[in-house]
Amino acid sequence: MDISNTLTRKPWIIAVAIIGLLTLWMLSGVTSEATESDSVNKLENKTLTKVRVEKREAREIASLIELHGRTEADRVAKLSSETAGRVESILAKRGEAVKQSQVLIKLAVKDKKLRLQQAKATLNQRELEYQASKKLGKQGLSAQTQLAERQANLEFAKAEFEQAKLDIGYTEIRAPFDGILNERFVEIGDLLSVGTEVGQLLDVTPVIVRGNIPELSVADVSLGQFGTAELITKQTVQGKVRYLSAASDDSTHTFKVELALENLIVDNKEQIIPVGVSATIKLQTALIFAHKLSPAALSLSKNGGLGVKVIDENNIVRFKTVEIVRSEKDGVWLSGLAQQESIITVGQGFVDDGDEVEPEFVISQFVSAAPQKNQDSVKDSKSSAQVLATTHKGGQL
Repeated sequence: MDISNTLTRKPWIIAVAIIGLLTLWMLSGVTSEATESDSVNKLENKTLTKVRVEKREAREIASLIELHGRTEADRVAKLSSETAGRVESILAKRGEAVKQSQVLIKLAVKDKKLRLQQAKATLNQRELEYQASKKLGKQGLSAQTQLAERQANLEFAKAEFEQAKLDIGYTEIRAPFDGILNERFVEIGDLLSVGTEVGQLLDVTPVIVRGNIPELSVADVSLGQFGTAELITKQTVQGKVRYLSAASDDSTHTFKVELALENLIVDNKEQIIPVGVSATIKLQTALIFAHKLSPAALSLSKNGGLGVKVIDENNIVRFKTVEIVRSEKDGVWLSGLAQQESIITVGQGFVDDGDEVEPEFVISQFVSAAPQKNQDSVKDSKSSAQVLATTHKGGQL
């Protein structure tokens, strides 16, 4: 049979053949695509993201509240002259430590001694006049009004005599308490009037640091609470809370607090704590368990929350929300994690919660502080207090 003649008489055979060829070609493409997709999936399942993981154990540390303030003297006294006179001698230098009742400045007393003698003579005369009038009154030879007048003159003379003695005592300006003569405003030869300011005395036992506590943290502070002050002079001093205001400031909504500092001892020698310098107050509150990590290990959740990515026993990534307890130069202390965690420290940016990863476990580079059993052990350890670094509740990186 002639094929060309057959195709000419039956053209539908050509159409069926073409459709069959197209169908076979399309089926071969789908099969190839499915095979390629299966290969890719198998490859992806075999290749997991590698991350570096540190196995960490929480340590018990003291949570801190950080405040900014300034050092101040416990008491400040303005020394003033209580009598008029000329400065005769100065017995204390500026910056010198003085004792209570120590004479600091003397005024001339020559004219005041003369007034004292005059007042004494007047007193004797008024005494004689009163006694004579009293005798005459008993004999009925003197009026009762005259006796009353003589008695009034006597009392006035007594007052003048006492005032003259006080004026002599006022010529010696004394220290009202132990302290440091911080300022002296007069020199020998100056003529003073009553009320002239002559100096300033500071009571620096103890020196205090005054700051302001936010209302959110005031419930965590109490009288006698232990704390430290880091001065701008690079001195670190321990102290206790001696005052906490009962009402907040209307404008700032903060509470005033005073930390009384202990004597600063360096190399077994007592050093002066300067007054009027900036200081950072760090008050220890509750003991909590926390992990110390590099800030680079922190991540943000989709809603902006701060957290850390860890892996479970099946190497599945889990995102855990954390809170910064306190920060130090080489890391931050975080709460919100379990006692023991496998924390992703490298590669956390390439994995999400729920991903399976291939962990590479390494030894932690951060050494946690030794556990602190109670507040007393923290108070008794000066070295641990000096380790405390910049922190506050809800701190920021």
